[in-house]
Amino acid sequence: ADALSGGDDYELAFTAAPQNRQAIAELGSATGCSRLSRIGSCREPEPGEEPELSVMTEENGIRRSAAEWLRQHQTEGQGGFDHFRQSES
Repeated sequence: ADALSGGDDYELAFTAAPQNRQAIAELGSATGCSRLSRIGSCREPEPGEEPELSVMTEENGIRRSAAEWLRQHQTEGQGGFDHFRQSES
């Protein structure tokens, strides 16, 4: 509940079955979270393939790995706090 109504800004990522899209849109409208974006999909990996998160870009609809998308959209010095960064001392 705090994520939807607290003083901070949050971006929530979650998965849902395609048949729930309409219900999610209605829930978003009812709670004041009308800006919802579909950013990816889950699928079963092909035999021998490693599972991987893919991201559907809004610009052109091309699927890419989440890691590739992050590399393109993050620049040096930008981004939030890195909890896993090793100290340089």
